[in-house]
Amino acid sequence: MNKYKVKVIHIFNEVLDIEAESEEKAKEEAANKLMSEGYEGSPSYETTIPPENWPVISEEEFNKIVAEQVEEVKESSNIITPSIITP
Repeated sequence: MNKYKVKVIHIFNEVLDIEAESEEKAKEEAANKLMSEGYEGSPSYETTIPPENWPVISEEEFNKIVAEQVEEVKESSNIITPSIITP
């Protein structure tokens, strides 16, 4: 028996009350509100995308991709820590 990772895609929505000068500004304000610290949303379930659109990957392929990503992060992690010299 093979093992797989299946991404079931659900869609939620949330209606925000926003005051703005235009529709574009309203979108900007809504995005700011969603990303603000301490914001607690109340999304509502809307739908689940049909199964024919769900991505499927074998667990073996998934683990390989994760390992590659971890290695890439390790290789690109050039964090420079300044040395502190005290008199």
